[in-house]
Amino acid sequence: MTEGLADARNRATERHITLYRRWAEGGAALLLTGELDEAPDVEKTLRIGPGIFGPNSPIAMMKAVNGFARIGWFYEQIYRLADELEADVSMGALRALMAYEKTEKTKARELLR
Repeated sequence: MTEGLADARNRATERHITLYRRWAEGGAALLLTGELDEAPDVEKTLRIGPGIFGPNSPIAMMKAVNGFARIGWFYEQIYRLADELEADVSMGALRALMAYEKTEKTKARELLR
């Protein structure tokens, strides 16, 4: 889950150490070890939009986009914690999806160098 924090040779970095220290100090470790099934206050509100734009849309593509947005939200929180920032629980699903795409593209370009 934290491979996005690795260096160009896929080795652990200081960001990993920071992240795992913060997880150990806070409740996030419970979520990651399976003690909690969801982040209740946040996960229920993570959606691209209401109705057909939400996670229960009858349109399969919208369901998928909402799923990717949720994944992106969690990854962006992990990256923030690794950068010694606080989690941004106010980050919306669409903003998280766009930030995650940008992060992944940047990482992919670094690997191609």
